[in-house]
Amino acid sequence: MIKAASFPEAHASRYFLSDYPAVYLDTYITNLIADFRDAKDPAHLDGGQALFAEYGEGVALTHAHPVDQWQIYVTGSACLAKKPVLPVTIQYTDEWVPYGPIEVAKEGFALLALWPRPNDATYEMPKDADTIRTQLRGKPHRILLQHLEVTNELATTPSETTLIEEDAIWARRWRLPAGASLETPDPSHGGGQFFTPLQGTVEYGGRQYPQWSTIYVGPRDGRIMLRAGVEGADVLGMQFRLQH
Repeated sequence: MIKAASFPEAHASRYFLSDYPAVYLDTYITNLIADFRDAKDPAHLDGGQALFAEYGEGVALTHAHPVDQWQIYVTGSACLAKKPVLPVTIQYTDEWVPYGPIEVAKEGFALLALWPRPNDATYEMPKDADTIRTQLRGKPHRILLQHLEVTNELATTPSETTLIEEDAIWARRWRLPAGASLETPDPSHGGGQFFTPLQGTVEYGGRQYPQWSTIYVGPRDGRIMLRAGVEGADVLGMQFRLQH
């Protein structure tokens, strides 16, 4: 099922997340697609999940989720596994693969987290190491990272760049001048796709979706058409592998 969320509309309802595993810093959550507080709500089960997390100074310990994940690090200053991570950076992680710690500087840090299905579970290292080790046995252990430069410069001609590609997993970037159209790739080969404007605005279904808005396309949904707004659009798209 295709689902779309306007970032400004969703951000107006952001909330404080307290007492969560591995997270030892102030966190504000914006639910874009599905609700992080109730991943089992039947209304959300036929589709992916997308949220925007804003972190204050502190640390998120090394942790894992029981579901494949894309993350887009979009603003602020932080270190991932002791190395500086510069916005904009994208990260793919296979289910149960631990990553971190994420150490956030005083200015704060924000990211988009994307899952192929609703998830509200986090497993913390080293406390849950035995569970994580058992679940990972015989499975892929991928953490894929790619940094990209994002500027306000308008595109004059459409372009497409492959950022990450491994089997059905991919991340691609489209830079579109004003009014240009993007027909999204066939989703039937993967386990769900997300599209988000890093700059500018895209139009879908008669509505405008500005920066950090999110559109989910499921494996059975078919291609959709996105159109860049009057300022053009810098669009990031990501696909998950087939889900079991």
